[in-house]
Amino acid sequence: MEYLNIKAYSKESFTKFYKSVGGKKTSPKSATIFDNLIFEETTITFYNNLTILFKNNISKKLRNEIDVIIDKNLYVGSDEVGVGESIGPIVVCALKFKNLKSKKKVILNGIKDSKKMSAKDITEKAAFIKKNSEYYIAVMEPWKFNEIYKKTPNVKKINALLQNELHKKFENRELQHITDQFVNEKKYMEYIQNSNNKPFQGRLWLIKKAEEKYLEVAAAAIVAKDIFNEWVLHYLKEDNIDYEIKNKLDSWDIFQKIESGKYKVKDKNIYVKKWKK
Repeated sequence: MEYLNIKAYSKESFTKFYKSVGGKKTSPKSATIFDNLIFEETTITFYNNLTILFKNNISKKLRNEIDVIIDKNLYVGSDEVGVGESIGPIVVCALKFKNLKSKKKVILNGIKDSKKMSAKDITEKAAFIKKNSEYYIAVMEPWKFNEIYKKTPNVKKINALLQNELHKKFENRELQHITDQFVNEKKYMEYIQNSNNKPFQGRLWLIKKAEEKYLEVAAAAIVAKDIFNEWVLHYLKEDNIDYEIKNKLDSWDIFQKIESGKYKVKDKNIYVKKWKK
């Protein structure tokens, strides 16, 4: 591995790791970078936002030191993909790593915000994450979404109900449940309580930018995005449309080509979500 980004889970762990690899500065080098140093032929850049960039291979000794910046707690993390897309399903993933060893494997394999990853990277990382985690998926396809949306024209409520069902899969375990905040906690509970769905017996923490703070949430987003991409590619292939992802799947471009008739599809309702933004 040539480059690896890891975000320390706390300021204290960041400082402890920095000192363990020979760091001595007490003030930032610049507005962005705290310091640069070399440890056993690995160039390490420490950023003020607690991100740490490793360049070149990581030695066994350095791998052991990295334990300091890893959150030792295991969580159930979830995230969704497709809520703001005009085509394709809403995909929600909830997962927990099998153990701390598996969590560290995923960290050292390299993981970041799915929105900043290419489709190829997402597929590769998703496969690795799934091998090291217990996960559940909910896929609400466009025709099902359209049917439900007629009765419940509230995308956030639909998302809340999907999230609730997946977190119930991990009930009766002493784990903290976390998702990226798409609505405030009070409104989330209203959505669940005002439905026929049995509520998850626990507390789901809705945290702003959770994917930047919790590896489980970032991992869930990657798995969900990979399934979303696979779904779109599958149906384009079914309609004999030759579509190749160059970097990222451009759902808006696909939507426009379906709407204009440039992409001849058997049934637009298979692809298109009919909702008001």
